[in-house]
Amino acid sequence: EQGFAARFAEDVDAKVVFGKLKGKKTCEAILVDAQGVIRYRGGIDDNPGKPKEVKRRYVMEAADAVLGGKAYEGPF
Repeated sequence: EQGFAARFAEDVDAKVVFGKLKGKKTCEAILVDAQGVIRYRGGIDDNPGKPKEVKRRYVMEAADAVLGGKAYEGPF
């Protein structure tokens, strides 16, 4: 739907995010590479309350960096 080819998981009971991945808040995105290394943890974008006003999409920036073989140097 967003033009992003990846696997997504929904953690309905929050057992993975708050348990194994040690998430700290809801609406937290965690990008994990093929080796199971967490490459990004943080917000999805810069304006979660107003999607039409989003200027930065942190998860997409992080994914682009990781896919390009670089570390993400984002705001988080």
